This record gives sequence, C-alpha cells and structure tokens, in this order.
Amino acid sequence: MTLSGPVRANNRSPLPGRLLNVAREMAWQLWPALSPTDRLLVPNPPPAEYLDYLTSLGFELPDFGVKPDLKRTFTAFGWNPEAAELNQNYSHPSPHPKLEIVARVNSREFTLLLEQELFPENRVEPESVFCRTVDELTRWLETASAKRWVAKGNHGHAGIGQHRFSLPDEKQLASPVLTRILETQGGLVLEPEHRINVEFGCLFYLQGNGTLSGLKSHRLLSYSGGGFAGSLLTPNDAEFSKWESKIGTAARQIGSKLHQEGYFGPVGIDMYAWQDRDELLFRSLVDLNARCSMAYPVHGLAQRFPNRSILVSQVPATIALPRTPAELKEKLGEHHFDPQTRTGAFLTTPLMPGSRRHAWAFIGKTETDLQIMRDHVYRIFA
Repeated sequence: MTLSGPVRANNRSPLPGRLLNVAREMAWQLWPALSPTDRLLVPNPPPAEYLDYLTSLGFELPDFGVKPDLKRTFTAFGWNPEAAELNQNYSHPSPHPKLEIVARVNSREFTLLLEQELFPENRVEPESVFCRTVDELTRWLETASAKRWVAKGNHGHAGIGQHRFSLPDEKQLASPVLTRILETQGGLVLEPEHRINVEFGCLFYLQGNGTLSGLKSHRLLSYSGGGFAGSLLTPNDAEFSKWESKIGTAARQIGSKLHQEGYFGPVGIDMYAWQDRDELLFRSLVDLNARCSMAYPVHGLAQRFPNRSILVSQVPATIALPRTPAELKEKLGEHHFDPQTRTGAFLTTPLMPGSRRHAWAFIGKTETDLQIMRDHVYRIFA
C-alpha cells in the first residue's frame, strides 16, 4: 500500500511530504493525515457509499487508488525490500537508508541496547535480556525472577505481537509461545512488566544531516494485554505538560544515535510513566519504530479540528458493525459526528468484507466527552 503525492492536511501535514508504503489492512485508516492532492493506495476500490459517507461529514478526501501513480513522489511507511522495489519504478525514486540499516535499528535488540546506553537514570531493569537461541531462552526460564514479564519478538509488532506472562506460575504455558516468537522473529526481548501510569508516543522525521523536524507527541492507549488501542490528543494536556521536557530530550538523543547508525526518515518512539512502589518514574524508550506511525491520523484530525479533544481507536473486525453508513448513523444517533457542532464519533474505515481492523474517530470538547462517546459506541457494538 502506498500513499502518494506531497502529503498535506490543510496545507500543514504531519507527514513529511512524500509517499507511504503501509500494511494492506491498515491503509484505509491513514486518510485523515492526507489532503485532496494526495493518493492513498488501498487493496480494493473504495465503496461509493463510503466516499459519500465521509464527504457528507464535510471531509475533503485523498484520491483512493489500487495502483501507484509513478509520476508522484514515494515515501515508504517503512522501508523493506518490497517498498524499495516499488520505489525504483517511480520516475524519481526517493532516497532511503540501506535496508540492512533499517532492519538493525528496527530490531528490539537494538532498542534494548540503546535504552541501556542512553537512559541509565531511568532504572532500566538489569534483568531485561535478549535471547537469540532456544537454549538461551531455556536457561533464562530456569533462572528468571518470580514476577510478571513481557516478551517482544525481535522484528515483531511490539504492541500487537507481545506476550505477557507470570513466572513461575505460567512457565509451562509460556515456554512454547516464547519459543515460537523467538524462532519466527529472530530472537526476543524479555523485560519485567511495569505498572504503567500514562503512555506517550513521539513522532519526528530525521533528516539526512541528523536534524529533527515535525516533532509531535500524543498519548497512547493500550489494551490490558499491551496491544495498541489508539491515540489521544487533548488541548492543554496536564499529563503531557508534566513529561514534555523528558519526551523532547529523549527524541533528540535517540535521533542523534539513529543518525550515527546511518538511518534517516520517519521515526516513532513509545514511552511511559510508571509506578515503582511509591515513586513515579519515566521510561524514555520503550519501543523504537524507524518508520511512520498509525498515530498520524490523530494529528491530521487535530489540524482539521483545532482546540478539540480527539481519539482515534482501533477495534478488531470481529466486532459486528452495521452493513451501511445509514445504519451506522441511525445506531449512534446523537453520538454520531455532526459537522455543524464538529463533535461526535465516526468510522474512518469502510464497512466492507475482508477488513481485519476498524478505526473509530471520536471528536469532543473535552477528554470526558471522548470517554462518554467511546463507552456509548462500545456498548452498542461490542
């Protein structure tokens, strides 16, 4: 999947003015980050009623297409062999880091070593470890402390591909799962589970000369198992203000190290504040993603709706939804988005078979408004 053209939203895009290569099932969610001059490559032609639905809400949409426009500019959502090959078909291929560099800086092993090097004051648990082989994992299981643990595949999705377990209670159940993750993802990181107070995401574009541009942050929402649930932006966010300095400092330090490694391009960082007994601590680097982020839509909507609280949330497609936009509006009633009041909930993804995940957008005056809308929507459809 690609996005094409100079990526803009209201002429001030959160994206770095190029194309995106994204996972097929996730492409639909990215349109709020784009402008009408952009092209979003999707797996199927969009249903007419989907376009009519979004247009009726007052949105100007990008051009949805199933084939790239090779005269435009290309930017990969994340550089890999497929994206690099597609890039070469364009009239003016975009420069990109060597693929081996991209693979290295996107590994969980690299993130663990970077966290231990840059942020020792954050009290990174000395028990955190990277296992390369099944033998190493077996030895670790024999000696690991009795507590809750988080396992992340070396090249898997840290948010939706992690596994949480308790030792020694779940050792026999966890072992085959951890082995499978290790063998399919080229190793895995094991780290103690923390009592998370609030999570943040930080996005920026690392220029070829090592400077950062387009730095922006948002709060992250996670499911109980640690999976990515959505992104949240609220005006005058007290939680963000509390940690803003640490977030900015961490971004600059991480950007400097990535530049030394030879990487340039989009970067996403996950961070969180966590409770250690009676003390609140900040973990400046939880996960590093040298690619674009699915949080870009919340920033695109924030540009369209300044001074509004905005939540973009993802749900599995197994949750039953109406078959048509008309049914959707009827079900939600007063909670459906109203372009006059500029508040309410709507689907950013089409109601069509084959979708793996759907995305909701909630727009309100306060964070409390968002919570009320989200609870109402989930009561109806879950």
